[in-house]
Amino acid sequence: VSLQDEEHSHHEAELLQRGICSQYWWAVQGWILAIGVGVCSSLSGILIEVGVAHLSSIRFGYCNSQPWMTPLRHCPEGHWVFWGNTFPAFLAFVGIGTAMAALSALLVHLFAPAASGSGIPEVKTILNGFVMPDVVSLRT
Repeated sequence: VSLQDEEHSHHEAELLQRGICSQYWWAVQGWILAIGVGVCSSLSGILIEVGVAHLSSIRFGYCNSQPWMTPLRHCPEGHWVFWGNTFPAFLAFVGIGTAMAALSALLVHLFAPAASGSGIPEVKTILNGFVMPDVVSLRT
């Protein structure tokens, strides 16, 4: 009897003790995790896309009838108020963009310094087996 045969018979006995539900769970949990990560990634992408559309449209004007409807395409006809082609409109355009960039930089600096940068080198490092604390945590 070889060592390989002994390991195989031990593995078969362990599978028989677990039961069919446990075996099925161990077989599909990788797929469940992959599907969960995909769904969460797509939902966060949608949330980011909608948020960017709303916040970036404020730089061009606002909807006077429904303030929560910031994108121009969702505002009822005739209710979109452009900032105009004046110097104050230019200041609003530049000021709001600068304020959003400063706010995002401040949030990264205060709450998640590990989230600065593109993240590609960090992910490659983690995939190569190194441990980098706080890089893939919920906080970042």
